Amino acid sequence: MADSYDPNVVRGDTVRWSMNLKDSAGATYILTGSTLSMQIRSGHYPANLIVSYSVNITSGTTLATLDGITGRLAATGTGGTINVCVGSNYTKLFPAYTPVFYDIQEQTNTLNTVTLLQGKINTTLDVTNT
Repeated sequence: MADSYDPNVVRGDTVRWSMNLKDSAGATYILTGSTLSMQIRSGHYPANLIVSYSVNITSGTTLATLDGITGRLAATGTGGTINVCVGSNYTKLFPAYTPVFYDIQEQTNTLNTVTLLQGKINTTLDVTNT
């Protein structure tokens, strides 16, 4: 099921995106009972870990506001929506003009592990020093 998405970010900025999951029949993908994990590394495992996020999805889980400084994952249990926010505290550590790599995995309530999304984040330098 792993799709790819390669966002771009200016180093030190917050990067956000959302994804709406569907199963193979086109129905909304149910995340209730799952744990979502995301890691960003300088290369593929076991390369240097830059940031790690994890969230448990329970019945009635709703999308939370995502802090732009530290970032995190948020998801709905039955809506199939995942919001990703990589905080500026972490993107300022990304090397300029060199991609960093990430994936988002789901561990289901039956202990299956599925990679939902993977890709690289491309980073450029900022002009304004804030």
